[in-house]
Amino acid sequence: MCEVSVDLDTGKVDIERFTDYHDCGTPINPQAAEGQVEGAIVMGAGETIMEGVEFDEQGQLLNPNLKAYLTMTIKDAPEIFSGFVDSYEPRGPFGAKEIGEGSTLPVLGAVAHAIANATGVWVKDLPITPEKILKAMREKKEAGPAPETPKTDEQRPALV
Repeated sequence: MCEVSVDLDTGKVDIERFTDYHDCGTPINPQAAEGQVEGAIVMGAGETIMEGVEFDEQGQLLNPNLKAYLTMTIKDAPEIFSGFVDSYEPRGPFGAKEIGEGSTLPVLGAVAHAIANATGVWVKDLPITPEKILKAMREKKEAGPAPETPKTDEQRPALV
């Protein structure tokens, strides 16, 4: 679960809080497993709102170093609440499952969904930058209200 705040004038996203419960079976080293999940949250959130490789018209890389290629730092990281689903994997060592890449999978979707809830628009091109958010909001405003969704049979009044 991800909580964000979005400045609707600038499109700037701040990821405030992130809650994650991961099923890794029985954690062999709970402290290391918790660090793995929290690292995955920071990594995935950074990929979602900051990290993007940029090229010019000739295909030259425009951000070849960490000065130009933005990554999430501790200043950008959200407050994280994490825990583990209580389970046991009989085929894993001591009841454990993975705690690596699987931890990153829900992050992008959670961040993108929180941004959509905050702004009313979906940005489907990563990273979700302030410029892309403002463009999507402007396009939605210019398009006007969305057509009404047709009602299902349960929602239509009965004809007598």
